[in-house]
Order: sequence, then structure tokens, then C-alpha cells
Amino acid sequence: MKWILKAWHWQVFSGIFIIPIILIVLGLVLAQVTFNPGYIFLFVPIAMSFGQAVVYFWIWATGSALIKRDRSNIVKNKTLFRFFALLPAFILVSTLLFWVYGAVVYIMGTFSIAEILYTSLFLIFALQFLVIVSILFCFNFIARLLNVVEEKRDVSFDKYFSDFVLAVIFPVGIWYLQPRINKLTWSSV
Repeated sequence: MKWILKAWHWQVFSGIFIIPIILIVLGLVLAQVTFNPGYIFLFVPIAMSFGQAVVYFWIWATGSALIKRDRSNIVKNKTLFRFFALLPAFILVSTLLFWVYGAVVYIMGTFSIAEILYTSLFLIFALQFLVIVSILFCFNFIARLLNVVEEKRDVSFDKYFSDFVLAVIFPVGIWYLQPRINKLTWSSV
């Protein structure tokens, strides 16, 4: 967990954006070379899951480090944060296992991708809504806690709204948030 707190903003950005793009390109190339589109259905979910895993790990590590720095115990819903931080990771692993299984079955030619997608469509939409709510809660929690730790007092939503927006547009916001988090956590990690 310490490595992500000490990582530079470009390293976190690479983990959530650059490496997944390389994996997607690799899947496209393999699909073209082997004439088997099943590789796309294998590499794209793995690439997306890798980027999401870095985001979820960043959420967990940053939230946990900032909770330790909140000495005045201003922010109260820490257990709810831990639940909402772990929920998307659990859903991600479950979805990834399903997609990898579907891609392997498709590559082997057992049944069509339409059957795989049709059976999972409604479940994936419901789980994705739950993931969105969880991530928004976590980004709000981290933005608030970051400002609470910096100012050593409770802050209103309008004070940390810009940090919340930066967290929501994560690939861009990490360039502004990570240096502040590094500054706060390097002394305590």
C-alpha cells in the first residue's frame, strides 16, 4: 500500500491509462494475427480491470492513509468508506472471472458471444450502478478527508467540491491530487 502513496502522479496515471491501452492494442494485434476475435474479448476486460484495480487500490490506500492522518476524528463514516471501497473490487473480480470464462469458451468455439452477453446483460447493469454509487461515495469521502487533514478542521462541501470533481475525472485529477496526497502521507508512511 505504501508504494501507491509514494508514487508520482505520472506513475498512477500510467497504471490506470497507459498500461490498459497497451493491453488493448496487444489484444487487437493478436486478434488480427490469429484471425480469432476472441482475443479482443479476453484482453479488453483484462485491460479495463487492470486500470480499475489501480483506481480501487488508490482509493483504498489513500482513504486509509488519510483516515490515519485525521487525528481529530472529524469524519465519522469510515466503516462505510471501507465497505464502499471493497465492493467495487469484489464486483470487478467477479465480472472479470465471468468475462475470461466467456472469452475462453468463445475461443474454443463452444457457443456464441451473443449467448454470453444476453445472459449477463441485466446483472452487469445492476452491478455497474452499484459500482458507480460506491466510487462516487469514495471520491467524495477522500476529497473531504483530504481537505479536513490539510486544514485540520471540518470543511463544507463547497470547500472540497473542486477536489471531488478532480477525483471524478480521475485520469486528469490524479495530476493535481496525488502531489497533495504525497505531501501529506510521505511523512507518516
